[in-house]
Amino acid sequence: MTIADIRAFIVSLGLADQVYSGMMADKAEKSIGCYPSKHTEAYRRSFGKPSTASYGRYYASFLVHWTESQRESEKAARALQDALEAARNASAGDETILFILPLYSDPVPLDTDEAGIYEYDIEAAIIYKL
Repeated sequence: MTIADIRAFIVSLGLADQVYSGMMADKAEKSIGCYPSKHTEAYRRSFGKPSTASYGRYYASFLVHWTESQRESEKAARALQDALEAARNASAGDETILFILPLYSDPVPLDTDEAGIYEYDIEAAIIYKL
């Protein structure tokens, strides 16, 4: 699983005008940025050989960069979180996402950027088939 696979999945949802991975250069309104998360946890592996594992975990962060309206921006962030939570056996590039577990119950408000655009962050664990 790579951030490019995650970006492909987010594009397939059709929720944003632009979907970025890596740097969000132009910061277009109504866009979502996909980034590898800095979230860490203890390393876990199933007993036996590594080949016995059936799933992997990828932690991602989604920046919802929307409009100057807090209400619209929050609704867009909630729509993305709802779509992430509803994902089951979804295609992501060459990978299959089994399910996605947001790490927080709600999108985290980040206030506005320098242009007055409201932003929200969603951190999630993406569980995918090996």
